[in-house]
Amino acid sequence: IYDRLGDFKTNWRIYFDGIPQSIVMTHMLPSFVLGPHYSSFRNFAKDAKKPEKEFPDYVFIEPAYFGRDENDQHPPSDVAAGDRLIAEVYNALRSNDALWKSTLLIVTYDEHGGFFDHVFPPATIAPDGNTKEFDFARLGVRVPAILVSPWVERGVCKTPFDHTSILRYACEKWRLAPLGKRMDPSAGVFQANSFASEIKLPTAREDTPASISGPP
Repeated sequence: IYDRLGDFKTNWRIYFDGIPQSIVMTHMLPSFVLGPHYSSFRNFAKDAKKPEKEFPDYVFIEPAYFGRDENDQHPPSDVAAGDRLIAEVYNALRSNDALWKSTLLIVTYDEHGGFFDHVFPPATIAPDGNTKEFDFARLGVRVPAILVSPWVERGVCKTPFDHTSILRYACEKWRLAPLGKRMDPSAGVFQANSFASEIKLPTAREDTPASISGPP
């Protein structure tokens, strides 16, 4: 997705705490070392106070994965620390009205944490041709996902999404070439749904909290 955004000259940035996991993709190293695409999370709140047009178009926030300040909510780290991180991100965005009204904040996870789920994962198609070791013909266990925006209705959405939905939304928003077969219209019923269907209010909500408090 970062390659696609770069090709389209879309401004993107990864905010990280400690060591960003994304640099395991070695082609990302030049951006980490030389470019403006990586920044410490300590700068996030300050950047969010700037004019809305100066904030990156696409932001990915990497939590602290290791050490005393770990806040990724991955066992056995403290879940409350992750809640405080989410509150800090929300409050920074919410404090800038222009930025808030042009932002979709997605809070989600890469795995389910080992908890039992009674819902059987639905079938899908492999995103690419790398199916030698695993066919990727079924989605995994459900993970939480929260869409935070003044343009999204309050409530629970029954539409099934998967992680590809984030990529599809970004690609459609900035008119980027599709990433994988799951966002190709030819996939039919197996095409990943886009979050665009949920950003539908005619006017921005005024009932969103001005700030939220994380756990003590």
